[in-house]
Amino acid sequence: MITLIGTSHVSMEGFEKASAALDGADCLALELCPSRYYALRHGSGKPKDIFFRILLWLQKDMGKKTGVQPGADMLKAAELAESKGKPVFLIDLPMEEIMLSLQKAPLLEKISLFLPGPDFDVSRAPDAESVRKINEEFRKRSPFLYERLIAKRNSYMADNLRRISGGKNVIAIVGAGHIPGLLELIDAKVI
Repeated sequence: MITLIGTSHVSMEGFEKASAALDGADCLALELCPSRYYALRHGSGKPKDIFFRILLWLQKDMGKKTGVQPGADMLKAAELAESKGKPVFLIDLPMEEIMLSLQKAPLLEKISLFLPGPDFDVSRAPDAESVRKINEEFRKRSPFLYERLIAKRNSYMADNLRRISGGKNVIAIVGAGHIPGLLELIDAKVI
């Protein structure tokens, strides 16, 4: 059984839900790749791509507003799983591939990411209807980026979740924007 937990990436809500569910799980899966996981654990240098640096700065700024640095929920969940002897799987596309997609994106789509979108409280994962609206607006505004940052990663993560689940009870923490697409691709429940 795969259980999905949505996160805003700057909230401890994902960790809280995972810690409550982890005792009954066989393993934990995170929307991270090895290089992002390493960067969260050990810190990292600045990315070369200016656009990606701006996105990281915006996410860190949101983290200051909530008091939670981006990815802290996933890092704490990984530490808890490891302390309980449960394996942690990193299921997302490699960061290098994601950055390449950002570099290839049309300039207008990159700029559109900075336009105001639907408003929601980033201290909590948005509800399903808000996620639907956010995803739909993103898809209309930035079809190239939506395909590469949401749809392609959903497919990649779904493949990894199917591969690791094989009769196991898997808890997976992913960005809330990935939940609808993952539910179309795999049999899972959401908590």
